[in-house]
Amino acid sequence: MKVEVVYAMPDRAWSVMLELPSSASVGDAVELALAQKEFATLTDELDLAGYGIWGRQVGKDARLQEGDRVELLRPLEADPMSQRRARAERSRD
Repeated sequence: MKVEVVYAMPDRAWSVMLELPSSASVGDAVELALAQKEFATLTDELDLAGYGIWGRQVGKDARLQEGDRVELLRPLEADPMSQRRARAERSRD
């Protein structure tokens, strides 16, 4: 089956299409993706907070389906709720 593995930073994104067996997991896809030349320069700066499939957070053992997009998730830089509160406070001034 074919799946895509992606990792996005604010200024750049990496993506690779992979051919995997039908029994492959997210962990299998990530391991193979990190061995590809597209991700070669990324491994030093890679900071993973988890994995997702089409925007839904999943574990490393999640099974893949044909056409899935595996997303390597980064840690949040700031709490979204705190950011909203700060914007609301600034708008009241």
